[in-house]
Amino acid sequence: MKSDQLNDKVLPGIPVKDTANNELTKWMRGVTDVYTGTKVNLLLKGDNLAKYPYFKNVISAFKKNDLLKFQMVTEPENVPQGTELFKTGGGAE
Repeated sequence: MKSDQLNDKVLPGIPVKDTANNELTKWMRGVTDVYTGTKVNLLLKGDNLAKYPYFKNVISAFKKNDLLKFQMVTEPENVPQGTELFKTGGGAE
């Protein structure tokens, strides 16, 4: 799709629910083939609703493609109000 056609569209993403048919491994192999010789920054993003088996499947796909450097982006919980850290500014968003 052209970028102007992507506006307001929800795309399903690459399925990683099972390890027997982990399409993500194939997609990553394709990306590494296309970008051979250039630096690719990989980000693994999750939140409190993400299930561990899905993370495990993504990391497994990274390993199978020798992609051993990546960054994890998470959504940490807020600092509880009233605690010492909150009072010192650690709970500010």
